[in-house]
Amino acid sequence: MKPQSTREYAWLVEGCVQEVSPHFARVQLYFSGFKLTFETQTPRVRSYEPTWTTDVEKAVRFCRKQDAEVTARELDKTRSPQAVEHCWFIPILEEPKP
Repeated sequence: MKPQSTREYAWLVEGCVQEVSPHFARVQLYFSGFKLTFETQTPRVRSYEPTWTTDVEKAVRFCRKQDAEVTARELDKTRSPQAVEHCWFIPILEEPKP
């Protein structure tokens, strides 16, 4: 019996870093959320910095394209963020038959 799988679709925000090393022209990054930072001089001043990962499994997944596009527009422009649809194959585990 062939193992079965199902597909899961989601929108991710991709960005890239160029010239990381001479061997790699580009490294693909995925938006993974925000990190809250506090200013040391002024304790009440806070900022949210986007975090990025190379692991697609740790990326924020959006159900709607427009949500990913709005997020991409608000992120760091030096990474050229864009909304991209991704697909994952999820195995369907069958219960053993008695």
